[in-house]
Amino acid sequence: MQQTHWPIRLVILFCVSGAALAGAGCAEGTGPNSNANQQDDCGADGFFQMAPSRQAVALVDPPCFRDLLRRSEVEPTVFLQPTVEQFIVRFAEQFPNDADFVLFTLDAHREQLRFNAVGGFNIAINIPEAGLGPFVSVSSFSTLPNLRSYIYLARKDSLVLGPSLHELAHGWGVRLLAPEVLAQQVTDSESHWGFSSAGGQMGGWLPGTLIDLGDGQFELSSGEVASGGRSFNSVPYAPLELYLMGLADPREVDPIQVAINPTPSSLFQFTADEIVELTIDDIITANGRRVPSAEDSQRHFKLTLIVLTDHELNDAEWKFYQDSMDFFSAEAVADIDDFFTPSEYAGQPIRDFITQSEQEASVGILMNFCRAARRRATLEFIPLNSNP
Repeated sequence: MQQTHWPIRLVILFCVSGAALAGAGCAEGTGPNSNANQQDDCGADGFFQMAPSRQAVALVDPPCFRDLLRRSEVEPTVFLQPTVEQFIVRFAEQFPNDADFVLFTLDAHREQLRFNAVGGFNIAINIPEAGLGPFVSVSSFSTLPNLRSYIYLARKDSLVLGPSLHELAHGWGVRLLAPEVLAQQVTDSESHWGFSSAGGQMGGWLPGTLIDLGDGQFELSSGEVASGGRSFNSVPYAPLELYLMGLADPREVDPIQVAINPTPSSLFQFTADEIVELTIDDIITANGRRVPSAEDSQRHFKLTLIVLTDHELNDAEWKFYQDSMDFFSAEAVADIDDFFTPSEYAGQPIRDFITQSEQEASVGILMNFCRAARRRATLEFIPLNSNP
């Protein structure tokens, strides 16, 4: 079957740390600890620094970084959205491009975040496909005409460790509002698969692992329910997720189990009134068929990277991000050993930094996008050019 490859462009923003955690100056009027008077000033005095490869830029602004770091520890990440959007507006003015995605990552070490947060959010701008559920645009950027969504990631290792794969998937879902049993799980879990066997980056237990213990009690033979999705890049996209992304034909999506009125008992146990089964035909009947189909959908994703920092990045610091970009966008199944060298970053080897994160997360093999998408799509980072 002949496939048409439509390019998708992706922009990534990083928010890079300095030495201090304290400080203020990057507040917005949404969160409970914000200062509305500072909203319009955030980023006003910062300046852009171009990466050696031109595949990334850094916005150097110390007070904004310190305040965003502080607030990321005490506020829900989505409360940071108005502030993040200010950075994207400024970036778009100076670096117009045809990107489809923007990722904004706070470059904080695990030790700098009180709760060792691994979090993020995705704000959709344009979802042109049919059959994915309802969508209402909340923003637009005239100099980013192809922008699909922008993404916030909480830590400097989030591109490699996660939840970068998870947040990318939010560019297509989950917005299904029917059938009702699945829609209830999507709603309760805030746009994730909830208590179901979808078993991908957007959550759900892995297919074939559910054990019925009787009397409405259920247990997993391996893994966890992950009703709110997975934070680490160690699970590939599920067939249902690939279908929403336009990377799988409906015939490749097996039936999924969905729990009715579930109550968690632990990470791998829960109670429920019953377990029902849904087919892809049930989902298509309720939401319509995906248009365009997998045969005509976009298959190549273009990215670029932006860094918000309190200092100009040196060559070793840029190398960390370059290695991260090269790994994540490799057009093959890749191992981090092939991309990270013993170059120093913040007093420790880059490879050791990633390895420690990997071990602490108790994950297996870290996946790049190509592997998570089961070799059905690829990424590349595009160079930036500044307005005069």
